[in-house]
Amino acid sequence: MRYLGFSLLLALGCTSLDEAPLPETARMDAISSGPTAGAAPARPSSSDFMTCFRSFRPRARPDLDLDRLVELCGNDRGMRRRGARAEGVVGESAERRHVWILSAADCVSVFAVGAPSVVDLDIELFGPEHERIGFDTSDDRWPIVRPDGPVCVESAGEHSVLVRAQRGSGRYALELWVRD
Repeated sequence: MRYLGFSLLLALGCTSLDEAPLPETARMDAISSGPTAGAAPARPSSSDFMTCFRSFRPRARPDLDLDRLVELCGNDRGMRRRGARAEGVVGESAERRHVWILSAADCVSVFAVGAPSVVDLDIELFGPEHERIGFDTSDDRWPIVRPDGPVCVESAGEHSVLVRAQRGSGRYALELWVRD
């Protein structure tokens, strides 16, 4: 009998023996006031972005390292890759530029990883008028534009990412991600 009473209380939605069950209309209001099926998922905060890459440590292959970095900082943060992955070789006197077409109000992050021989890889995001709209501030080989969250572009058109090695030289892999 004791188990039957306890089971009945659980079935009515009580969380403790002292709590009375909600009337049926109140329970339906509580259920219906939750997120709706068409509601947008909550956006990650800037602290989520700042912590996503803290545990990341690159290994030997930029392509595989980039897969791991975007898994940490792109896939689960309401973002998706735009276009194909860019790869190349940079040195202290050689830079590369990659181009994407973006819409006004697209919010983007750029992720890159250099080979172990690239001590400090830098990336910068430029708008259609060649104005710099985002850049990496770290001194490592896995730069992110911007590590505190996506930067929203103001103008539609051809945007470019400039890649250069401040120290060292070698291969890199790079992807541009857009917030859904």
